[in-house]
Amino acid sequence: MNLVFVNSFEKRKEDGLVLQAQVSIVEQRGNWQVIWSGAGEGEQAVREVWYDGGTWQDMLTAFRLNLAEKAADGYLPLIDSHADEEWLAGKGGFIRMLQYYGENRHDAGLYEKLRKWRNDKAAKERKPSYLYATNRVLQMIACFVPKTMEELAQIPGFGEQKRNLYGKELLAITETHERQTAFPLDWVPAKVDLHDFRLWLHRQREYRTRTLLERKETKRRLIELIAAGKPLAEIAETLKLSRRETILLAEELEADGYAFEAWLDVALQDMPAGEREKAWAVMQAEGDRYLKPVLQKTYSEEELKDKDLEQLYEWLRLMRLLLRNRRKSAVPQAAREAV
Repeated sequence: MNLVFVNSFEKRKEDGLVLQAQVSIVEQRGNWQVIWSGAGEGEQAVREVWYDGGTWQDMLTAFRLNLAEKAADGYLPLIDSHADEEWLAGKGGFIRMLQYYGENRHDAGLYEKLRKWRNDKAAKERKPSYLYATNRVLQMIACFVPKTMEELAQIPGFGEQKRNLYGKELLAITETHERQTAFPLDWVPAKVDLHDFRLWLHRQREYRTRTLLERKETKRRLIELIAAGKPLAEIAETLKLSRRETILLAEELEADGYAFEAWLDVALQDMPAGEREKAWAVMQAEGDRYLKPVLQKTYSEEELKDKDLEQLYEWLRLMRLLLRNRRKSAVPQAAREAV
């Protein structure tokens, strides 16, 4: 048996006790095992087998997913592959400390007001809410409560363009709230508990890894379902996604080089033939980067009054995918004709 990897972990409890654990990866004749062992709650010994099988990639996936769960539970590695100096030093370290402090110390009531402002803007302008501000940015605003444009400029992730567009609206919300801290924010590092901050960093990294792995697995399942000819509604239900999220994921697959022209033809069968032909011609002539101009040139204002905009945008997204698929499939044919 070959010991490939080992690391130790600690979890500090509120009563001052420290739980210790160890994770190891071992290999024997092509079979991989990932084992977590140590003291559990009540100091009882625990042993968890996270993976036992012959696939390297599946082993790594199980390893990262379970590490993410242990990080969320408060376990911190004694040997961290990400050096503390790298994550604590310079401007990047300072920004992470502001994010950490904001996440843990923000005013919940103010945060909800800011979220409502963002969601209302997104709904009115039909744009993703994160384009206005991320949750993390709103948490920092709800923590440090800027009152002027100069103070708002000290919130990382909310640059000049966004301040010019939305700064006055945000300051109108914060002006009625008292704050317990002061600007500039150079006092924050002295108030940060380094152990808790390291644990927070570890959780962020593991969460990011888990998210990437889960998205990769969702993409793999989407490829299988498309290949099996499953309809869009069934795929969305199986993947526990909205129809829009499913199409956006299909767009990522297309950008990665996957083609599924036959499936798209079937998915567009419910779109009236006349509307489909007109939208197709507009998209070919005007380009497919932005869908709103295509929508406006395909339908008159009077026609749009009686239409379901969500359904129309779904069809246009599918049509854009179909157009891009056909462009790709035409390249080899053109190359052959050139020869």
